[in-house]
Amino acid sequence: MSSLREQVEEAIEQVVDPCSRFNGTFISFTDLGMVDAVDVDEDGRVRIRLLLDDPLCPYMPDIRSELREAVLAVPGVKELELSMRGDELWTEDRLSDSAREKLRISRERRRERLLSIQPMQRVGVTQR
Repeated sequence: MSSLREQVEEAIEQVVDPCSRFNGTFISFTDLGMVDAVDVDEDGRVRIRLLLDDPLCPYMPDIRSELREAVLAVPGVKELELSMRGDELWTEDRLSDSAREKLRISRERRRERLLSIQPMQRVGVTQR
């Protein structure tokens, strides 16, 4: 049987970053490297500290709600404290290899789509 900490970490791994859900890459906070610390004590209190790429992240309510739902569903977890680091921002160097590959593929596909769009033809422009 896995420890409470392992179960909490597994639950966090299932939570997909809302931004990556929007852009179609579906990368978890764990693979993004946004989970800075996880502390689990014997009484079932869990503390999670995240790194964000924007301190004013518009997805913060979703992030809190989805992490809370996932972690509190773990048997034995009694309480969750979720905080954000204010002294450091997330950067891509924290990505897992699989997340880095998903982003590379996504960016390449986006680039190919953009290159396939024909430039708009100007209408009503008089040549001299």
